[in-house]
Parts: sequence; structure tokens; C-alpha cells
Amino acid sequence: MKHRIFNRSKQIFAVAVFALLMAGAGLSAFAQTANQNGSSDPYDKILADGNPPLRVKDVMRTILLYEWLFSAGFSYEKKDEFQAVIVSEWKNGNRETIKFINEAIALSDQTNQMKKYAEREAVREKTLPAIINQMKTQMSDPKQQILRDVYRRANGANSLGTIAAETKVLKTGGALKDLVGDWMLQTGTPPGNMATAKFSFLANGRAQFSLLKTSQKANCFATETAIKEGTFAVDDARVALDFSNNKKQFINSCQPNGVKTETFPAENQTFTWQIKRDAQEIIQLCLTGANGATTCYRKAG
Repeated sequence: MKHRIFNRSKQIFAVAVFALLMAGAGLSAFAQTANQNGSSDPYDKILADGNPPLRVKDVMRTILLYEWLFSAGFSYEKKDEFQAVIVSEWKNGNRETIKFINEAIALSDQTNQMKKYAEREAVREKTLPAIINQMKTQMSDPKQQILRDVYRRANGANSLGTIAAETKVLKTGGALKDLVGDWMLQTGTPPGNMATAKFSFLANGRAQFSLLKTSQKANCFATETAIKEGTFAVDDARVALDFSNNKKQFINSCQPNGVKTETFPAENQTFTWQIKRDAQEIIQLCLTGANGATTCYRKAG
């Protein structure tokens, strides 16, 4: 039962991210039209010269593709880091990076033509093993390092198995060991209004909270993504969160220029916490805030 529920969570996330992937294709088409009309568009901005040049839309579509493949979102910092790596390597004429981007865009174009969820999932299941193999074997490639971080954050620290070339060892014990992992809560039903909230606690003391809200009206798909990142401290009764990065992003697929990002002040939160099992025997993390309200998140993975 646990795996069925988690797999369903993956499917829901994949639907939401695929909608953004199609929105990215729409942005590309909009940018081409705008350029032909002599007007400027931020998504058509050239980041690095070359043949072809690298544009903002190329990086955005690549990120959206990997978010769909991984059923996971890039943090704002990882998006910036990923773009910086691509731009640097493109300017240096790195043929492998140019091939990497062109193949990502081609796969994006291919999946955008597919109307059925099952067809897209078949492509994803066929493509993902090769992507995972690249992440595990191309250890010195900075692009793959970022992709490994994104994949592990969504699927667990051990999701790629043991990679001998990595020397960082994480140790857990006591209360920390019980808390480490991903914990999810979903409300609503796709493809209409729905929300997916997730806490991620890493053994190195880092924490992330993400909230993805989606809504659909006619052919328009709107998303609101909130991401908080920082550190945490835990004992047997309480967990204290110190979020230094606190941002929200809004995207509307029917408004190519409707991408808005807001930054909020640092935020500190303290919860009492318990590990429980629900009626289906699925492990839950229940957090009780200062106002006495309790919210329970199911263990992912």
C-alpha cells in the first residue's frame, strides 16, 4: 500500500511538472514569434554566443525536462547554479554540454507531442535508467553533480546507491536518524486544484520545505511553488527549523511573461514531533506548531 500511494504521488507530481514542460515549449514558441516581430522577450535573451547561441529558454526547458524526469523540483539556488555551469561550458565551446542541451530540447519536443499520460510515462521509464547511469559514472561533470543533488533530495540520500568516488559520509543516530528523510502531504485531485507539501531532512543538518500548488482553468495551468531552505536541530521532542532562503514563484502557462518570483524574510519555526503509523500502517511524521495545530506527513520512499 505504501508503494502504491508513493507511486501515485510521483504520478501527480509528474503531471504537474509536465504541464510546466509544455508551458516551457510555449514560452519558446512565444519568444520566436516575439523575435520575428522585432520585440524583446526575456526568455529569448542570449546567455552565451555560439552556433547556435544559448538562450534563457534553452536552460529553462532543460530544467523543466529534468524536473519531469525526476518528479522533483530544482531549488532556486540549484537553478541558478545549473544555469551558471551551462553558460560557462557553452562559452568555452564544450561540445558535450552543447550536445546535452540539444538532446534535452529534442526530448522535450518529443514528449510535448504526446497527449496521453501513458505514452509520456513510457518515454520517462525508458530514458531514466540512462540518465541515472550518467549521474553515477560522470563524477567530475558539474552538471551531473547538480542533477545528483536534485535527484537525491527527491528520492532519498541513498537513492543512487553507493558511489565509490564520493567520499562524503553521512552519519545519523538517535532522534536525528528517525527524522531524516522525505515526508509528504497531498490534498486535492489532479488535474484541478491540488497541493503537495514536503519536508526534507538531511543527515548533515540541512532542511527544505517545498509546497507545490497547481490549478487548471480551461487550457491554462497555473502553479505556485514555495521553497524554504536552511538548517534544523532536533532532540527527542522538538525540531527547530532555521530557514534562511524563503522564496515563492508563480507561473501561468497562458501568460508567457507571467513568471514572478518573490523573496521573503528568513523564518524560524519550532515544532514538537512524533513518528506514528496511520490506518494503512504507513509511517507518518506529525508536527505540532506553537498554535497547537498538528499536521501529519507520510514517509516517502
